[in-house]
Amino acid sequence: MALISFSRVTAPIASITFANNPSVKKYGGVEDYYQITEQADGADIYTYDYGLDSNQILNLSWNAISYDNFILIIHFYETMKKSRYSFAFTDFDSNTATARFISAINWTYIKSDLLMVSFDILIDEDRAY
Repeated sequence: MALISFSRVTAPIASITFANNPSVKKYGGVEDYYQITEQADGADIYTYDYGLDSNQILNLSWNAISYDNFILIIHFYETMKKSRYSFAFTDFDSNTATARFISAINWTYIKSDLLMVSFDILIDEDRAY
């Protein structure tokens, strides 16, 4: 099992490979889309997809991550301007997908040098986790 990593090779450039893998939780389990369907005058039907597939949202959580790794996460998050820029997410099986942050980084100290950390990312490709 490979260590997950985030990277961006165009400006702003940043990357992080985690020292230990998080637990991953996907939201839902039911595909949920918000779609508007309209019929044009020529009888053509148009459907607009405005929804997110809940299988594309991943919650990454660490029960114990070092302070140094936490600082790397914060630096990467700030470099990505929260959710403004997308990045390459490499998963446990070394598959790569485009992703972006969609939540704040939640953290709590366990000890002076260990923290509990969690945040959500959105996978832009159709990939079920």
